Amino acid sequence: MPSSSIVTVIEVGTKRTVVLAGRAREGGGPPEALGFGEAQTTGMQKGRVVTPEYVRTAVATALSAAEDSARTDIRDVALVCSCGDVAAEAVSGEARAADPDAVSEEDAAAARHAFEEASAGAAPEGRAPFGALFLSYSLDGDPTPLHDPAGMPGAVVRASGLVPHAPARHLEPILDAVYAAECEVNYRIFSGLAAARAALSRQQREDGALCIDLGGGTTSWCAYRGLRPVALGSLPVGGEHVTKDLLSAFNPGSLASAERFKRESGQASLRGIAADERVPLHPDLGDPDRTVSRRAAAQVVNARMSELFRLVREDLRRHDALRHLGAGIVLCGGGARLGGAAALAEEIFHAPCSLASFSTGCREIDADPVRNATIWGGLVQAVRKDEAEREAAARRGGPLKRVLDGIFGKEGR
Repeated sequence: MPSSSIVTVIEVGTKRTVVLAGRAREGGGPPEALGFGEAQTTGMQKGRVVTPEYVRTAVATALSAAEDSARTDIRDVALVCSCGDVAAEAVSGEARAADPDAVSEEDAAAARHAFEEASAGAAPEGRAPFGALFLSYSLDGDPTPLHDPAGMPGAVVRASGLVPHAPARHLEPILDAVYAAECEVNYRIFSGLAAARAALSRQQREDGALCIDLGGGTTSWCAYRGLRPVALGSLPVGGEHVTKDLLSAFNPGSLASAERFKRESGQASLRGIAADERVPLHPDLGDPDRTVSRRAAAQVVNARMSELFRLVREDLRRHDALRHLGAGIVLCGGGARLGGAAALAEEIFHAPCSLASFSTGCREIDADPVRNATIWGGLVQAVRKDEAEREAAARRGGPLKRVLDGIFGKEGR
C-alpha cells in the first residue's frame, strides 16, 4: 500500500468557506483530520459569486487558517460546491467480451474505460462537469446492476454512471477565487454527494435514503438505493430566503434581527402551535417589547420550506426514487437546525427524518456534525480517490517503483 498523502478539500458556500486537510489512516477507517480553517463568506448569493474580491478574501483566509492548523503548505485542493443549479446525465460505455462464456477483468476494464470516455463530453453545452460517478456494470442489456461481472457469462459489458454538472458561468468564478490563492483545483465534488457520504451510513445507503443539505443560499440533495446514488440535484434556495421572508413579513429592523428571530422562534412545522401564542421580535429599531403571533411567523417559514421540500420530492419522483426511502431522510447544513424542519420533511415525504449524526475524531467537525457534514464527506471522497489513484500508479510502476516509494517515501502536501 502506498504511503498516505495529505489531501485538502475546500467548500465555498454562500455563508462560509471551510477548508479541511487530512489523510488516510493506517489500517483503514475514516480519514485522519490534520487541519481546519473557516471564514465567513461574503460576496455570494444563492451559491453564485457576485463580488469576486470578497470571495477571494474568504478563500484565502480559510486556506491560511488550515495551513496554520495542519502546519503544511496547501497548493492543491478538491473543491466542494453546488452553484445552486446541479443536474446529472446518465452515461454508459460498452465493451464486447473476448469470451462470452466468462467476462474477464480486462473486459470490465474496457467497459469502464469506454464509460470514462463517454463521460468526458456528457455535460450539456455551457455546463461544467463535477467528474464522472461510476455506479455499476450490467451484461447483455439486463438492467440488473453488478458490482463485478468478472467470471460471469456475457457478450457485452456495460459500465454505467452519472455525470453531475453545473453552469460553467457559475462555477468558474469560484475556481478563480481558489486560483487567486495560488492553489490548483485537482478534483470537483458536488456538495450533495459529499453531504450524503458523511450523513448516511452504509446501511442507510443500502436500504434507500435521502440526504438533504440545507445551506444558506442553496439546497442540495442526493438519494441512494442499493449503495448507488439514484437522484441528485440542487436549487438556489436556502436558509437566507427564509430570513428574508421574515424580514419582509414582519420588518424586525434589519436582516440580522430577522436571522436571530428565525433561529430563536422560527418554526417550519405548524403542529403544536397555539393560536394565541406570541413571541418577541427583537427589532434593532422601534419598540424592543414588540411581539408577533408565533403561528403567523411559522406560516411564513412553513410556506418557504414546504415549497422547497416539494421541489425535492418532485425530483425524486421523476427518478423513481421516492418509493425507495426505506431508511428515511437525513438533514444536514445550517438550515437543518431550523425548528420543525425534520417534522415538516416527515409530513411531505411520508418517511422518518433525523439530523445528521456521526463522529470523526476531529474536534471542529464533531462540534457540529450537522453543519459540517459536507466538508467531512468531501474529505472522505477525496482521500479515497487519492488512495485509488496511488494504488493504480503503483501497479503501473511495478516492483521497482514500490521499492523506491518505500525507501524515499511519497508524502504530499
